[in-house]
Amino acid sequence: MLKQNLWVLVLAVAAACGGGGVKIDDFPEELAAAICERDVRCGFQPDAATCEASQIFAGNDVETTVGAVQAKTLKYSESQAKKCLDFIRDDDCTFRGFYEQSACDDLFVGTLAAGTACVFDDECADGGECTQTDAACDRNTACCAGTCAAGPAVVGANMPCGDTGGAGSICDDGLYCKDTGAATGTCTALVANAGDACDTFFDTCADPFYCNIQDFMTFTGKCAAPAASGEACVANDLLPCIDSRDYCDPTSNTCTRRVGVDQTCSDAIICIGFATCTNLKCVADPGAGAACDAANGPDCLGTLSCENAVCTAPAPGVNCEP
Repeated sequence: MLKQNLWVLVLAVAAACGGGGVKIDDFPEELAAAICERDVRCGFQPDAATCEASQIFAGNDVETTVGAVQAKTLKYSESQAKKCLDFIRDDDCTFRGFYEQSACDDLFVGTLAAGTACVFDDECADGGECTQTDAACDRNTACCAGTCAAGPAVVGANMPCGDTGGAGSICDDGLYCKDTGAATGTCTALVANAGDACDTFFDTCADPFYCNIQDFMTFTGKCAAPAASGEACVANDLLPCIDSRDYCDPTSNTCTRRVGVDQTCSDAIICIGFATCTNLKCVADPGAGAACDAANGPDCLGTLSCENAVCTAPAPGVNCEP
């Protein structure tokens, strides 16, 4: 996968659906609204109003991404953006695997060749990296000049992969970089069958499976599909239930809806997505303007962060594009 900034990573949950278009200036607000529709339905937020007050896209990375589209150092498709947002809204809250194709994967495409001046990674073509001139510059708070370095080569089966001291190489579709214990790995076919051996949680298994690691000394396990709601599950599995609203109840050994705010919880009885188990009770995560504890939690909702013991929105950013 190509290297992306924090805002663009949020987009990597979507695939294609729908028509029309979304202008770049409207995209941050539209994205927040789409995520809130999904997050309320999937149990990550209590209601739309609370979610929209906590799901705020701001900061240098957002402003600079918008500026880069306007400056044409990033290609952006208004129709593709609409497809991305439609899919987020239609998300059914279930795990589909780690390799599902997404309309948002190529929503922002860098146009700058290696050796060209840049300010952040996504501007660089073909997965290149914007190497900063001043390594001490903090891109979260300042505009940091850099130069595009060449991106990684895409290689086929049985070829070396990984970081070789430069851009390295990544494996083509249908392959993963298998750790060989050497400086580089080997591009190897994804494991396509449930029950077959695997060695990394994210990479090894083809959709809709994940690698259920059973021995953390050797990182070996078997490809597995999570159980559906109401079906038998194993609580100790890394991903026992396919629906994000469920947990594997250790008494019934079935995938069961998470418990709500003010209900009893434990290490085995899991709270709904917008609450944290505190002193055996599900306590609602704080929203915008509410008191918080950065050291002990619970976490603030959405994109809010705990600043001076108050859940606070990200600071407005600066457009680092000319």
